[in-house]
Amino acid sequence: MPARLPPSDVSSTCVTMHVPYLVSIVSPSWGARPSSRSWTSFQFGASITTENLSTGRSSHAPAGGRGADYDAAVTGDTGKNGALGLLFRIYTAGEACETLVDETVDPHGVADGFVTMSLLSVEGSLTPTEISRRLGMRLTTTSALVRRLVERGHARQVPNPNDGRSQLVTLTDEGAEALAAAFPAFRAAIEEVESHLTRSREDVRAALDDLEQAFRTVRARRLERARIALS
Repeated sequence: MPARLPPSDVSSTCVTMHVPYLVSIVSPSWGARPSSRSWTSFQFGASITTENLSTGRSSHAPAGGRGADYDAAVTGDTGKNGALGLLFRIYTAGEACETLVDETVDPHGVADGFVTMSLLSVEGSLTPTEISRRLGMRLTTTSALVRRLVERGHARQVPNPNDGRSQLVTLTDEGAEALAAAFPAFRAAIEEVESHLTRSREDVRAALDDLEQAFRTVRARRLERARIALS
């Protein structure tokens, strides 16, 4: 049976795992293979380039042309306290976190799926649906990631004894060993990040808890309204 991460390592992962969930709401492509990411802008009613974020001006016009109302709406909401500004802060924090973690654990071959592997190490085994729910990823993204983990020998799928229609995903010995080998470097990177925080780890975690719960609540309510509308 693959060894699980010790409690100290699990604790150091908790804060970091919030960021992938939060940024996955901004873009469902978070789970893409690291080498395929090429983000220079993202769609939020219009395409705002990172170069022009500080001015609120877009170098790409939305379909149908760009008018004064559009400019005023975008310019007024890209500041630090605007809704779009908040999404950009989550996005840029997520990109910075993902880049640092990828660079840290890539020598051990676990950059693609590191958070998912960490989750499996803690929980033992989960269905793809449970992984998707826990990490806030689309099920299609989770399924593709699980396939890659299985293909490289870091995870396997076994029949779910509680549900014959689904399978459980668990780490292989090889996957657990690769994850354990990567964790000292990961832990050192997180400790270095925490040394530069201007707020306590507890305060940062509390803020992330609030954000995550708010996002999950809004999404759950929207899905419920959609379900009712279709019934």
